[in-house]
Amino acid sequence: VKGQVNGKTVLPMPAGLEKVTEVERLVREEGPQAVDLYLKSAIEGVVIKWAYLVNDVVTQDSSVAFENGQNPTPIVELEFWAKRLTNL
Repeated sequence: VKGQVNGKTVLPMPAGLEKVTEVERLVREEGPQAVDLYLKSAIEGVVIKWAYLVNDVVTQDSSVAFENGQNPTPIVELEFWAKRLTNL
């Protein structure tokens, strides 16, 4: 799965994250014209990336252990679900 570090999925933060609070304050004070379009685009893009990363994790299937004619033991199934649990 893309976006993994040490076997865990990492959701990246958008560029300009440190400006979110300030931009939010400006929008409240000055209205929607104060929106930082670069920051808005960065946030939208990263949320789309998050959706793909989460989908990759959720759609992983333990049946991969049976590929190539292998006959895994039940412990392999338990290990798969334990890893998936820590990755969610």
